[in-house]
Amino acid sequence: MGTPPDNIPMLDGVSSWFGLPDNLDDILEMTGAAPRPYVANYQPKWTVQNHTGAVTSQPGPSTGGFWEQYPVVYNSVNATEPGVGFPDAPEVDGVLARVQWGLSDGDPGYGRSDNYYTWSYYGGATTPGFQSPNIINPNIYDNRRTLIAGNSQWVRQEFDVVNVRLEQAFLENKAGIEIAYNAENYSKNEHVPFYNRPLIADVMETLSNGKPNPNVGRPLIMDLGSDDRNVDHTARRAYQATAFYKLELEGDGIKRFLGNHTFTGFVGSQEIDLTRREFRNVLLDLSDETNIESDLKDKIDSWRRRNPIVVYVGPSMLDPSIQSLDDVKLDGYWKGAIPEPGDILTQQYQTWVPTWKGDEFTDDLFLQADYRVGEFLREGARSRREIDSEVFSVQSDWLAGHVISVLGWRTDEMTDTTRVRREDYNLINPQTNNYHFQDGVMDEGSLILSQNPDDISTQSGDTFTASIVAHVPKEWLKLPYSSQLSLHYNESENFSASGVRRNVLGEIIPSPTGTTEEYGFSVSALEDRLSVKFNWFETSNKYSDGPSTDTPGWIQHSMDRWRDAETQGMSFADAMAMNTQLTGIDVSDQFSGYQDVYDEALSMLPLKIRNRFQGWNENGAGKYGVWTPNPGQSSSQDFVSKGFEVDVAGQLTDNWTMAFNLAKQETVISNVAPVGAAAILSIADNLAASPLGSMIDSPNLAEDMTWTERWTSNRVNSILAALASEGKVSPEQRKWRANLVTNYSFSDGFLKDFQVGGALRWQDRIATGYRIAVEDGRVTPLLDQPFYGDDELNGDVWVKYGKPIFKDRIDWHVQINVRNFYRSNSDFIPMITNPDGRDVVFRNPNPTEMFLTNTFRF
Repeated sequence: MGTPPDNIPMLDGVSSWFGLPDNLDDILEMTGAAPRPYVANYQPKWTVQNHTGAVTSQPGPSTGGFWEQYPVVYNSVNATEPGVGFPDAPEVDGVLARVQWGLSDGDPGYGRSDNYYTWSYYGGATTPGFQSPNIINPNIYDNRRTLIAGNSQWVRQEFDVVNVRLEQAFLENKAGIEIAYNAENYSKNEHVPFYNRPLIADVMETLSNGKPNPNVGRPLIMDLGSDDRNVDHTARRAYQATAFYKLELEGDGIKRFLGNHTFTGFVGSQEIDLTRREFRNVLLDLSDETNIESDLKDKIDSWRRRNPIVVYVGPSMLDPSIQSLDDVKLDGYWKGAIPEPGDILTQQYQTWVPTWKGDEFTDDLFLQADYRVGEFLREGARSRREIDSEVFSVQSDWLAGHVISVLGWRTDEMTDTTRVRREDYNLINPQTNNYHFQDGVMDEGSLILSQNPDDISTQSGDTFTASIVAHVPKEWLKLPYSSQLSLHYNESENFSASGVRRNVLGEIIPSPTGTTEEYGFSVSALEDRLSVKFNWFETSNKYSDGPSTDTPGWIQHSMDRWRDAETQGMSFADAMAMNTQLTGIDVSDQFSGYQDVYDEALSMLPLKIRNRFQGWNENGAGKYGVWTPNPGQSSSQDFVSKGFEVDVAGQLTDNWTMAFNLAKQETVISNVAPVGAAAILSIADNLAASPLGSMIDSPNLAEDMTWTERWTSNRVNSILAALASEGKVSPEQRKWRANLVTNYSFSDGFLKDFQVGGALRWQDRIATGYRIAVEDGRVTPLLDQPFYGDDELNGDVWVKYGKPIFKDRIDWHVQINVRNFYRSNSDFIPMITNPDGRDVVFRNPNPTEMFLTNTFRF
């Protein structure tokens, strides 16, 4: 068991609370985006009075964090037990964030309550093409030495391997056979909460229970309760047989042209079985006095039943001495852990239709009860891949080894079997629907393989490889320093069994195929103490993996959000009034009800995608749309990669060796996501022509992003970036690389039997971002105007000592390696540069590592 490192610093969700970007005018001009409504009256370190209802006019960049869920709050990094921090109620572990006040008749007028936390100004429709920055000031938080989430993140791995190998040689080692069996079982159990979550600030003056917020202004980290405990199991079985035969025909006279040949045949079969289980924590009733399913109007597997984890990691930043993020000092890493199944938590909550305790408004608005933490099987996956391979090769040497050729033929057949279909398993176990029981728990028995022929796909490919190396006899070509010239050529076909991949329309994408051609020459000199090899290559590939084309994606999610508003009891008139308030556009005459919105949303989609919608499920309030799965949804692209390599190896002295490599490579991409890109852009055009496009997509959350803005920022811009790369040499690939390795062995003196060595690895600069062109929120990177990160130089050193021991019966070596002994880069290497030229996303360099190795050979 271990805690996985995180080499990406924490995201910054706080800086925009202290002040808006200092170059905001330049950003707005560059993107063409309108400033957010709060910009004109922005005040640093703002807070929200959410005591009297939903705040639709926000004073700064904010996020709701969580909504109807019951949170679990830890009041400090030293807290091992949850607690909000109420002086008069320390036992309370969480307070429901959103309350649907106003759902019952005759309420005292208390509006809907929400929670608010700070967020970055960057991202989405606000600043298209921009990303939120990392925190790289180690005085605030140093991810190189501390994981802010502490030991709450963990990974356990178990594996066992069995290998059996039988070998038998014949005909004085001129023939032989090998039979091998391999069995591997690998399990990985991981829980990584808070992954890629930002540092944010609590800006609520009042909690939804009417009490003053004891944590206003404090920095925190939050997990939304969706980081499941995942258990993956891989079982692999492989059988193979290899046979060879050496045919030696070369002799004197004419026989020297007949050559010597080694024939090799291989037959192999392997099976890879994958099973995945996703477990999630959830609060369960401890007694009959509560009914959390009714209070949250959702079953166990729905989003309202998630349990967000909130950890406050520092004192309030409302302190006047704190005027920027650089003034913030966090208290360290969290010492606690995520609640375990069986734990008891005390929550303050309200019923779905609020239960009023009196006739008038009071601060005593909430109920309080204990709940038990449970864990349930939420989702799973199952698949099997069977690969049968046959290989035959002939390696020949001709003319006393001056010419060496290799011919190879390979056939691969891969069969993929997916999990049983949802509708088929409904017939196997009528008590389930879409693999789940009525209470929302997934049926473990549904993790079986399908017997439906449509779920069993077979792909095959035949490839051929040919290569030849010719060593020009020294007497034919007399070169200085006893040099010899060699020529080489290689041509090979490539087939990669990718498994079932489908485009967004459900059509099968062929497996990746390609060809590689290499040619060049080499020169050896000084009795083979020095060799230099020059090699040119070109690789072309079709149907390699392309960019994400997730569709229906946010059309589906936005439909769910409107459905959520409907099932929460928001009238359609109120939803349209909110739309008019937030967008300034009244389209209420275009729609007569929620169903019109759903119908219009579906009409945005290509017909084959639209037909996958099956209606609304019956889970909880029937909020979620049910869509026929499109397993293996993906996209493809083609590429051609060309390059050049130089390899130099030399025995400078009897004790000193050195090797040097220099490589250049350039790649051009084409045919990017032809089906998926067309679908994404057609949906964008349909939204632009529809009144739906200018409407908000989340009336349930009172967010002002429209359907067009959401689709553009989440799907259109990423596909435009991919399409912009077509036909151009990618600056995001390092053009040049070089490596130098040297080793010196001491043969006498007091350092006898010692060796010292080192290696240098250099990589060219790489593009980290681009200037952009923006039109109607659509961002196209200008690939001819890149921003570059620095080149990199890293170095290793090692010391080795060896000698025979135990009367020369054991050869002993001990070696110390220090990897990345030298690094040219800083501790934070830019990965992404925003269009304004500012580096925002960083990674840590590879760490300096020391290894001590003892080797015994006997």
